[in-house]
Amino acid sequence: MPVPKKTQPIQTGRQILNKLGRTAEADAIMNAALPLADLQELHAYARSLPQQKKAREELEVFKMNFQKNPNDLQH
Repeated sequence: MPVPKKTQPIQTGRQILNKLGRTAEADAIMNAALPLADLQELHAYARSLPQQKKAREELEVFKMNFQKNPNDLQH
């Protein structure tokens, strides 16, 4: 399956899989897509995680965003 250049379609697919109870598959797909995400996509995804009670994953995505975009984020 071709990978979209933006992660929004992947996030939508992840939400559908979660609703179907296929959380492990949903998480695996999103984790594979995260390296493709840009600064705004990573930030938006991280901000969505507390609603899912995934604070640890939120922190990891924010760290990834900072490491990937150190010159675009303020310290």
